[in-house]
Amino acid sequence: MLAQVLSSMNQTVLAPLLPVMSGELGGASLMYLVFGAYVLSMAVAVMLYGKGGDLVDRKTLMTLAVVVFVVGSTIAALAPSVGQLIVGRFVQGVGGGGIVVLAQAIVAAAVAPQLRGKYVAIMNTVYGFASVGGPLLGGWLADGPGWRWAFWISLPVGALAVVIIARAMPSAAPAPRAPGLRVDAAGAALMCVATSSVVLMLTWGGTHRPWSDPWIIALAALAAVSVCALLVVERHASDPLIPPVLFLDRNFVLPSVAGLLLGIVMLGVVANLPTYLQMAAGVSAATSGAIMIPMIFCMTIAGLIAGQRMSRTGRSRWMLTGGAGTAALATALLARLVDHVSPWSVGALIGLLGTGLGFSMIMVVVVAQNAFPDSLISTVTGVSNYARQIGMAVGATAVGGIFTSLLLGELRDTVRPDSAVLAGFNDLTPALVAALPTADRLALTAAYTHAYSTVFLWLAPCALVAAVCLAFVREEQRSSPPPT
Repeated sequence: MLAQVLSSMNQTVLAPLLPVMSGELGGASLMYLVFGAYVLSMAVAVMLYGKGGDLVDRKTLMTLAVVVFVVGSTIAALAPSVGQLIVGRFVQGVGGGGIVVLAQAIVAAAVAPQLRGKYVAIMNTVYGFASVGGPLLGGWLADGPGWRWAFWISLPVGALAVVIIARAMPSAAPAPRAPGLRVDAAGAALMCVATSSVVLMLTWGGTHRPWSDPWIIALAALAAVSVCALLVVERHASDPLIPPVLFLDRNFVLPSVAGLLLGIVMLGVVANLPTYLQMAAGVSAATSGAIMIPMIFCMTIAGLIAGQRMSRTGRSRWMLTGGAGTAALATALLARLVDHVSPWSVGALIGLLGTGLGFSMIMVVVVAQNAFPDSLISTVTGVSNYARQIGMAVGATAVGGIFTSLLLGELRDTVRPDSAVLAGFNDLTPALVAALPTADRLALTAAYTHAYSTVFLWLAPCALVAAVCLAFVREEQRSSPPPT
């Protein structure tokens, strides 16, 4: 649970810090990759750690994941440029992915299937409290000690987690492997290639490069070839990274697709809303961070209720479907809030979004886990989290890239070519925006508003499709409460 504080807080603490970081490092046009690098490497890592958790002692893997995360934090804290910051975030994601999947797998292996919903909900309260503190801490750091302390703080927390894991967590030998089984190295390599090429194609295509650009076409071809090769390799592997049997159960496929779509919605909002509030609405960094609190608070409460309900009755479909539908409604309303932005209205809608995600996105992993035997717990957890992390990678990178592209396109159409807004775009901070000439400041505000409204309006259908998928999840009603 302490290790989870590292990965969960680092997904929210940077949101109110991005405008300050981009101006200080001179990389506003690349800031979306600060989120994107983290969730992209995290997506690949959850797959590898998920499979590794069924083959190697999870205590050893958890320790390794925390150490890697701390190393990435150190690289990011010392970053003199946005490039090194992105590298540090990538390394952080490799550790963070292990923390996420191993924490869930350790709990799933330790408790009966009937009780997993309750315990996962308890674990997610840690995520909720850490995430509530993240935006507040980020806003305070932006106005005080500086953004680098968002990374330095990981060192003492990570060291304490390693000590507790070493002293308190029992070792657990992996299940005996049948003779002749080999590690699926080819599948792991193809998974990395496929994931990276798909996310980069969606990130750059139509934004930094046209869809007809040779680089985008090459990425699309690489993605197609690597996915086809992965399907062939996994079908013939003695111990596949992604067992094909998983895709024969709709209680794995449908929640995984829904988790991917809801991941796009969540990171699309978290990565872009605080920047819009600071740069266009004139909200302070501390306030933009505090506005995110209702989302995490409501997500935590809804997740607790959903977990307890699932553990008692086994019924989850109505919660999953209603939660995703609520997330769609909240996102659509956020897109129409541009003409009358206030902390109260944004906070109310962001809380509604958190409620929807708490009833849906938090529970999809439990639905997938309960569909398979304990021997596949880590693998199922890893693959299910992989789908969700891919969605979060797309939400942070592709959605962030589209936001930046729309913003620059609107500015080029509305301001003079020699305007300070365009010339110094990569160095803009909220303080510099406030000091711009009135005409330039109004043009920048209008451009941010247009980009924000367009992007958020397209996020709503993602949550709606997730609701449709979750409406077809199979559920089993229990005749008596599970044992305590």
